[in-house]
Amino acid sequence: MKDCVVFYGASVTSRSKTQAREIIDRAIHICELLRNYGYQCHADVVLDDKLHSRSAASITNIPEKFLKLSTEEQVNKLYPFRSSDPNELHKELACYYWGLDSLRNARFCLWDLTYPSTGAGFELATALTLGKKCFCFSENTRISSTVCGYPLNSLMISNYGDGFEQQLLEFIKASDRHFNINPGEQPDSL
Repeated sequence: MKDCVVFYGASVTSRSKTQAREIIDRAIHICELLRNYGYQCHADVVLDDKLHSRSAASITNIPEKFLKLSTEEQVNKLYPFRSSDPNELHKELACYYWGLDSLRNARFCLWDLTYPSTGAGFELATALTLGKKCFCFSENTRISSTVCGYPLNSLMISNYGDGFEQQLLEFIKASDRHFNINPGEQPDSL
């Protein structure tokens, strides 16, 4: 039985070392929980403890297929409107394509929104536009009212604390019912 892929996002960059460690510890715990239920958590970038002080695009090992999607023509077209130098913009485009591919291939998506992040908000909006079921949480901080006010039931919001695991498992069951499959069973197509 093939594992079901889950997109896991959080903002580790531009965080203090302590904040980054908290994010990583939560990700490790949640990914282990998901593995126990047959899910494969894509959280490699979130689990990189060196990202807290550097740009993700400059140090992430971006897969070659996404670097190839980021063409010189695209970089030249976007360069006048961006603050990044062309080499960084090339990597940023590749990261965008990589993230989009990860979102498209995910059964459902999770975000740790304990610390505000434009990137996480963009990913969340993209996932919801793609029709993905999304689960957002924070630990003792308020999530943006724009996110909390999302009017469709494809988004669940929780606090990372008492009852969190149960809420996550209920979300997973509801997500699996949406696809008419058993947990851990890969759907034919999303």
